Amino acid sequence: MQKYKNKLYKIPANTVFIGKKLHYLPTCHSTNDIAATLIASGHAENGMVVITDHQTNGKGQLGNAWEAKPDENITMSVILIPEQFQARDQFGLTLITTVAINRIMHNLGIDVEIKWPNDIYYKGKKLGGILIANSLTGQLLTDSIIGIGLNVNQESFEIGQAVSVKIITGRSYELSGIVSLLLKEIEECYQLFKVNPEGLKRIFLSRLMGLGKKGKFQRLPSGEEFIGVIKGVDELGRLEVLVNDKIEVFNLKEIGAKTN
Repeated sequence: MQKYKNKLYKIPANTVFIGKKLHYLPTCHSTNDIAATLIASGHAENGMVVITDHQTNGKGQLGNAWEAKPDENITMSVILIPEQFQARDQFGLTLITTVAINRIMHNLGIDVEIKWPNDIYYKGKKLGGILIANSLTGQLLTDSIIGIGLNVNQESFEIGQAVSVKIITGRSYELSGIVSLLLKEIEECYQLFKVNPEGLKRIFLSRLMGLGKKGKFQRLPSGEEFIGVIKGVDELGRLEVLVNDKIEVFNLKEIGAKTN
């Protein structure tokens, strides 16, 4: 079986602006933190990508740790400095990134789902995740950092509910090639969002885990349990759940799924 020597210090990005500037580090604690430092110091550019072979302190949603072995996975952050991007459109960045990853996986023959708001799952196991940090001035988004973790060649995980592309397909992949394709898809989805946000949202909903299915949930932080049906997301990205014939909306820290 072929084992690729990954070269993340040089990504052949077939794009207009995303990935044209690359900030590569052999190892770092968090690409999102490095990206934030670049922005604060005035050294960031629109579309710049921070990428590393080994992220030692990666984080997921709600501060959860992100497990990634060196040289086997994609851990990177994309810096966006958009013009006239409204604060109310922040969820568009989640749409852009999750749909882009979904497209890449589809091209690899992998049928994934999006677990609200921004995790990528395959048959109940986590394949990838996104962590987005935004800065606002009034009602405008001044900059955004899109952190992406994607399990590619890792063959075992301490966390049992994780999976990789290699585990699914039985093949090894050149990381730089997948990164190049992903950056192209992100840019295309970014342009699509600007002209047809509803079209992008429809794609997102078509892959949304649990859509239209009855499930057990709990309200956070109280822990109160209830039965509901996921109906979609609103314009702010909040989860819409049908509860007792009434649609309720939830932010990330307001609802949890019950597995038993």
